[in-house]
Amino acid sequence: MSTSPPTASPPLADVSLVRRWRLSQWWYFALLPAAGVDTFAIAMAPDGLSPTTLGRLLLASGAAAAALALGYYANAIGDRTMDTSAAKNPLLGRTLPAHWRLELAALGTTAVCLATLAGGPAAGGLALASCLAGLSYSLGPRLKRVVGVGSLWNLAYFLPLLGLAVDLDPGKALAPQALAFAGLLLGNQWLHEAADREEDRQGEVRTTVLALGARRTAVLALLWAALSLLAVRWALPAPPTSAAPLRLCALAVALLVAPVALVGAGDVPTAMARARRAQRLTGALAALLLHLEAHGHG
Repeated sequence: MSTSPPTASPPLADVSLVRRWRLSQWWYFALLPAAGVDTFAIAMAPDGLSPTTLGRLLLASGAAAAALALGYYANAIGDRTMDTSAAKNPLLGRTLPAHWRLELAALGTTAVCLATLAGGPAAGGLALASCLAGLSYSLGPRLKRVVGVGSLWNLAYFLPLLGLAVDLDPGKALAPQALAFAGLLLGNQWLHEAADREEDRQGEVRTTVLALGARRTAVLALLWAALSLLAVRWALPAPPTSAAPLRLCALAVALLVAPVALVGAGDVPTAMARARRAQRLTGALAALLLHLEAHGHG
């Protein structure tokens, strides 16, 4: 059975914005700006969550959503001739409208403006950096084609989103969560590359998994997991709470999903897709526990 895109080129007009911007694939990442804010303490404060704080958190989350929509839309545009699943890429085989560049520009402008309103010029700069990373990853110069750089460039796209609301609760609390997220994100990217290896090969995208193979990438993922865990432990504020060892163990479990899966079934796309879901679930739990630890809640 052929896996090539359909020969017809239906217009993009019948694809809703929700599908075009691939909302179902990134909505949970819009919560990243809350990572640097002690939401537990804010919620438990005598006066509760003030309208000003809530408004700024919502603005930061909106900025993250706009940057995510831009990046995922750009990726759908760049990969529309190499992807093989319309469920994954709603633009598969479709004709792009003349205004698609304006649509990307509007998303980027929205992200920067909302971030600036939420956290000032520094937050606006972080949103701009994220948008530029998303565009350069998938479109010009399409850095996803470069071995190693494509994997690492996801960090440049996602990590700035964690700082969009950090001035609401300044301090060192964001560092361990950013390091943990970097560890989980890169492991998840390698699982993604393993699942999409055939599409990437046909589209002449040289990923880390294609260059090294699944087992060598698993070794790299294991080393990255160990480095991430050590960095998170070093970055945690002192003194640690009594629950710190358990929380670090939860992070270790999430970090180990990628190397274990790559060793066991790195050449099976469906297994890699399941591993990505497992890593997201364990990673979300670890992130919640680490959020409490970073802010000193035992």
